Amino acid sequence: MITTIIDGVLLLFWLGLMPGLTGCLWTRKLKNDRGNILLAYILGLFFMLALFEALALPMIYLKCSLTLLTRTWEGCVLALAFISVLLNGTFPRQRRWLAWVVRHMTLLLAAVILCVGLQAAYVTERQHIDDDDAFYLATSTTAEETDTLYQYNPYTGKKYKSVPARYVMASWPLFVAALSRLSGFHPAVLAHMLLPGIVVVWAYMIYALLAARFFPGDRRRQSLFLLFTVALLSFSGYSVYSSATFLFIRGWQGKAVLAGVGIPAMFLAAWMLYKEREGRAMWAALFCIVTGVCMFSTMGVAMSLVLLGSCALAAAVLRRQWQYLPKTALACSPALASGLAYAILRYL
Repeated sequence: MITTIIDGVLLLFWLGLMPGLTGCLWTRKLKNDRGNILLAYILGLFFMLALFEALALPMIYLKCSLTLLTRTWEGCVLALAFISVLLNGTFPRQRRWLAWVVRHMTLLLAAVILCVGLQAAYVTERQHIDDDDAFYLATSTTAEETDTLYQYNPYTGKKYKSVPARYVMASWPLFVAALSRLSGFHPAVLAHMLLPGIVVVWAYMIYALLAARFFPGDRRRQSLFLLFTVALLSFSGYSVYSSATFLFIRGWQGKAVLAGVGIPAMFLAAWMLYKEREGRAMWAALFCIVTGVCMFSTMGVAMSLVLLGSCALAAAVLRRQWQYLPKTALACSPALASGLAYAILRYL
């Protein structure tokens, strides 16, 4: 029991505290969102994911160990968090923001928080067995057990004769294995019991940030938007391919995190850049978001290029701001590079 509690505290440390601290490095540079703890958390989360992807890809090809990848990423994140504390203190403005939330708590907002909590608890308590776990979860378990990175076929246990081009650009299963090392939970426990609820909370954090932008200053409409989102996602089981089905049924898989978290995060970044005209810090944050989206699934390569390319083109034409196009291309360069690398490995 004590061991489980310690493991839970370690998991909260890496997925609760660290994203918020590292995210403050970004929000301190934003003109409209300094002190926004939700935005700091989301930007910090994608910053950490992008860093993991940047470290994982060369280490996979160099056949490094999972231990080396985990320790290197751990050291980088701790160093960035320490720098953030030196520059910002311990959530100085964020404490005022949390106090604002407490002061302005309404019955409607409390109902939203309760519904989100129930959804997160449900997907945590109810285990779903998915056929795709034969690869995705087995890859995490294989990496953790053999201390390798995409070197063994999870179906057979034999060494790969060549790099698995379809999956190697997406390091999400390795991230689950690294979290297992850092927290002490087995990858299967992380995937089926803990990550689904965490991913649901991530999704609603982004929806809350979108609500604040759709209805600035109107807390009632923001809460109604979130309540409508809760209802919409709760009754979206009409297809096994809907984003809500992916989010609630197999939220531990990378493609589900892409559908439930990655796509809304890209839309949020696009709104902040093309609508609110945030500066260079947000463009750098978009670079990290795109890298994180590519980490979830190779499908994220096409999705990020289509979504952000469409938004940039529309903003450039409507506002005559043609500089959006090269800036967006630069921010999407991780997706372009991943797509090119995939094509080379797959077809050449």
